[in-house]
Amino acid sequence: MDQSNISIELIIRTLTLFVSALYFIQLLISKGLKKLSNRLILSFFGFFTIILLFFKVLEYDVVLIWMLIVPLFVFSVLALAPTIYLYTICITDQLNNRKIAKHYILGGSIALLSLAIELSFFAVTDHDYTFLSDMLLIVSGWSVSICFLIQNIYYIYHSIKIYKSHTINRKNIFSYEEDIKLNWLKILIYGYVIFVSVIVVFKLLGGHPSGFLYYLIIMIYLIYTGYNALKQENIYSVIQHQKAKLNELSDPIIDRNQLPTEKDKELKDRLLDLMEKEKVYLDQEINIFQLADQLNSNSKYLSQAINKGLNKTFIVFINEYRVKEAKQLLLDEQYDNITIEGLGHMAGFKSKTAFNRTFKQFTKQTPSAFKTENKKFT
Repeated sequence: MDQSNISIELIIRTLTLFVSALYFIQLLISKGLKKLSNRLILSFFGFFTIILLFFKVLEYDVVLIWMLIVPLFVFSVLALAPTIYLYTICITDQLNNRKIAKHYILGGSIALLSLAIELSFFAVTDHDYTFLSDMLLIVSGWSVSICFLIQNIYYIYHSIKIYKSHTINRKNIFSYEEDIKLNWLKILIYGYVIFVSVIVVFKLLGGHPSGFLYYLIIMIYLIYTGYNALKQENIYSVIQHQKAKLNELSDPIIDRNQLPTEKDKELKDRLLDLMEKEKVYLDQEINIFQLADQLNSNSKYLSQAINKGLNKTFIVFINEYRVKEAKQLLLDEQYDNITIEGLGHMAGFKSKTAFNRTFKQFTKQTPSAFKTENKKFT
């Protein structure tokens, strides 16, 4: 390999390690450790930093440092997938008081076994030294590889499942999509899938990942993840107290899939009456819990009344009213001096992008085109 190519590759490896460590520090300073979601994403970058540091140490023939890092490396490798999984269920509000520690038992056990073998080196003869070296290689090599593969299949599958569940649930909870779609989380999961796949392929070929392109992709992945993690807030924190309040007022438990017909109709009538009289859809951040509270109902029953009674998701139900309101505002001459974006806000949309996208979904036209076309006939 050309010397310049080797130098560039070493620079990229070093920069990737630096980026991972930098985001770890930045997240620690800006986010802190109070919230579980912050601790999890911080751990993700911490584990990644240790893994990259391990491969950096391999570039130098420093056996003592390598051995000191092995237990940390083993734990970090086996902790990455559980951390991504737990972070996913944490920020999508699906944690449900799951026990966190149990997900790290496997990684911790193998890491402790590696440490025990390393400590044994100080009290053995030369003959036993070779045996322990082989044992350490088996524990930190093949056993980790097998556990890593099986573990990642499990956690990646469930992470994707949780993410897809969120994409469905959010449409029946929120009336907007800004900051809650979590598209970057999909990149976090699938980017990790690529990372794992490359490691597995190299392992099967009898080597470890290297190369300019591989580390460049990892660096871009870490920058993208770190940038979005810094911006990410707990999207469900605002509705936690609303959920708690409704839980206290919950109706007796009944079959969720079979809402009584009379109650269904009565709730639906009250809902439609509230929408027409109070125009609650003008609130840009209205959600299913606020609406249920105003109706003195249970959010699950209300959601079911909308889903089954009206055959719509919550966000579609609310946006229908917003688009109808927007049409009236667009054609009202007294609002001619207000921008399209301003009219969108008045109709309940959080942004111009959301207004244009939603309006076009319902009318097959942009707000501007609708206004121009219909003004000709008024």
